[in-house]
Amino acid sequence: MATSQLELPSEAYEASTRFLPVLMPVGQLDERLCIAVVGASPSHGFWARSVVAKPLTCLPGELGVALPSFGSLVAADFVEWCTKGRPPESWQPPLAGLSTGDWMDASGFDFDDALRVCLSLCSLSAVDSIGEGKARPPSLAPRTGDEGRFLDSVMSEIGRTRPNLSRCFKKTLSLTGKGAAGELDFVGSHYVTCYAAVNPRGRISSRVQTASAALWRLARARDAFGFAAPAAIELTAWVPPSDMPIFTANDYRIVDETVAELTMQASKEQLAVFPVVDVGSACRRLIEKESERVTQ
Repeated sequence: MATSQLELPSEAYEASTRFLPVLMPVGQLDERLCIAVVGASPSHGFWARSVVAKPLTCLPGELGVALPSFGSLVAADFVEWCTKGRPPESWQPPLAGLSTGDWMDASGFDFDDALRVCLSLCSLSAVDSIGEGKARPPSLAPRTGDEGRFLDSVMSEIGRTRPNLSRCFKKTLSLTGKGAAGELDFVGSHYVTCYAAVNPRGRISSRVQTASAALWRLARARDAFGFAAPAAIELTAWVPPSDMPIFTANDYRIVDETVAELTMQASKEQLAVFPVVDVGSACRRLIEKESERVTQ
């Protein structure tokens, strides 16, 4: 009696992918830990995973929080890079101090199994959450129309004058590995900022609320960065120029009081508030701070 053999497509029992480990320095002895793996598969395209899904209380100090936070930030940056049609091989980690290993190959029974193989090579990996898919969109804190227009104008001007910095805008930083608590407007190698707008004619309830939320996100990001925190982390706040006829003396008094309140809040978190009167000043500040090199 003739027998027949069920022939399955090769992908049904084997999938392959190339992957690149992203390494973070720890300690003082040139030690490094893999915090993320990124890669590209012939069958599934580009992908990225944070090695650590949640803070590790077993690690000393802020390191246990920094590892999953940085890993999530790296994964999101790689996905954004590839989404824009750029080659995965040209990608570089978005934070100063991070490095990459060599591109390697892995295979498994299916794509998820190939990812398990990739992560199984990392000492801190817990591979039970590999199949969760790409990072979910973060829930963003509501912002005023003035803030949104200010941020959009800065992004547009930086995109025109310093296009290499455009990819540093609107970064998510997860403190839990389960999605982002908020969004950072700009995360560079040496400078991190969120943008606020102090409009004395705006709603009283939102005049300080959204800026305070931005300060909270900056402070939590600074805590997550820990020893690898960028040199400058601040809130950039638009304030109306002093010669605008639509504003009264009382309006400018409100502006001064609002900036003073935000500055006091920032000082409690050891942060700064940088007032600017136009988009050009904000862009010059960003370029100046991001261009600085930290010297020990």
